[in-house]
Amino acid sequence: MKKIKLLFIIIFITLQGCKYTCPGYLDIDTKWIPYSKGKEFRYKSLNDSLVFLVNEYYKTPASSDRALAMDFECNETKSFYLASSINKFNIADTCFNGIINVIDFGESNRFKFNLYDKKGMGDSINVKYVEDTVLNNNQYKEVYIVSKDTNQTKGDISEIIKAANCGVVRFYNFKTKRTWDLVK
Repeated sequence: MKKIKLLFIIIFITLQGCKYTCPGYLDIDTKWIPYSKGKEFRYKSLNDSLVFLVNEYYKTPASSDRALAMDFECNETKSFYLASSINKFNIADTCFNGIINVIDFGESNRFKFNLYDKKGMGDSINVKYVEDTVLNNNQYKEVYIVSKDTNQTKGDISEIIKAANCGVVRFYNFKTKRTWDLVK
């Protein structure tokens, strides 16, 4: 009886001691995905404007698991939003593990880059990082200027500027030769 009780205690302690916790998408990294569901934001170019409404938002929640395996790994975390404008123009902004950022304006208008290595992911993507910059009398911190070679890719968006806590603050459509700026 003592052996069964001791065995039960050992199993209980073992299972309790093998609890693994995954933090989910870290709050500190939400500066790269600043919008939540229902949020509206606007871009202006000359006398035109595009108004976007965030339709979808997701952030990987924290989780925990119990297992006997010692090689438990947390899954990739991500946060994203998908926003649409009245004229069917979409922006999807996704950040994986607070490191890889993918900004997608639709077919052939994808920008994928590493936030910490400050490198593009793909032959045609160029990334420049600046600590701060001023655009239209607005100061932005932690700014990425991401462009792509329009000779090597399809699509019409050739450059974006993304800032911490603001998202995409500017994008350039090389086919229409128009710059679209975020209205703060």
